[in-house]
Amino acid sequence: MNILANSETPLHQYTNSAARPPSRADGEPAPHAHADPETGAAIDRISRRLGNVTTQAFLPECAAAFRDELQADYLLIGRMNPFSNMMRTLSFVGRDGPLENFVYSLDGTPCRDTVNNGLCFHTDNVAQAYPYDRDLVDMNLSSYAGARLSSADGDVLGVLVAMWETPLRRKDVVLDLMTHFRDRIGGVIDATERVARYSWAIEKVFGGVWEWDLRTGGTTLSHGMERLLCAGSDGKGPYDLARIEKTIHPEDRGRHVSAMQRHLNDGVPYDIRLRLRGPNGDYRWFVSRGDVIRDADGKPERMIGGFCDIHDAVVTMRKTGRV
Repeated sequence: MNILANSETPLHQYTNSAARPPSRADGEPAPHAHADPETGAAIDRISRRLGNVTTQAFLPECAAAFRDELQADYLLIGRMNPFSNMMRTLSFVGRDGPLENFVYSLDGTPCRDTVNNGLCFHTDNVAQAYPYDRDLVDMNLSSYAGARLSSADGDVLGVLVAMWETPLRRKDVVLDLMTHFRDRIGGVIDATERVARYSWAIEKVFGGVWEWDLRTGGTTLSHGMERLLCAGSDGKGPYDLARIEKTIHPEDRGRHVSAMQRHLNDGVPYDIRLRLRGPNGDYRWFVSRGDVIRDADGKPERMIGGFCDIHDAVVTMRKTGRV
């Protein structure tokens, strides 16, 4: 079923900004108070389809869900470069499924009006309205609907766009669906990029990051840490601290254990130099740092730490007699 089936309500060109729909505390879209039963049912179908989707698969599945529900000929989720006039598609789908992502200029396009105004609708003759946008002509497009995507801080991230080769009907339905979900889509884009940036920074500063559950003994490794220890393929374990400690040089294990105990028991910072055995069996020098996280009663709950590779610096200092 699709929400636009058998609908004959005529529409007119519409370009305007609109308030965002409310969200529940758990991040899910709040019930759509102004939607008619058909629109509410469409929102429920899209929500169920996206309910158990992983973050990595969210955007492609979201684009496909919107395309199917709106019976659009094309649907894209685009990410704008804030320092240029370019947009790149994060997910682009057509009638027959996913299409290759591409980069395009915003000059002279309805996407520019979408970014500037929040919403942009052309129910017919969109190619005539934007004569310098050759893609509209080449794709034989008649109607366009776009909603601006923003972060929780209000930064413009990109656009959600549906396009048809025929005139658009039921603008109210498309408007409701886009405004209902655009905060969620923008939130996923923003969160994904933040995680990627933080992960990159952490991996650059530390050769690997680990998290130790002090109650269960389980340890989670970052991909960099997993590669460092050659412990597996996904960084999730199951591991235990003893297994990881076996990679520490025998001469350094005592200092490591003593430093860990002083940190947990007395709050002395855990910050030592030690050698770790890599996948090829050779040892390299690292700085090992970590901090304990305590529960509401002050009891140690978890410990998070990382290793920073200082091997080349140590070797150089030893050759020059500075260590």
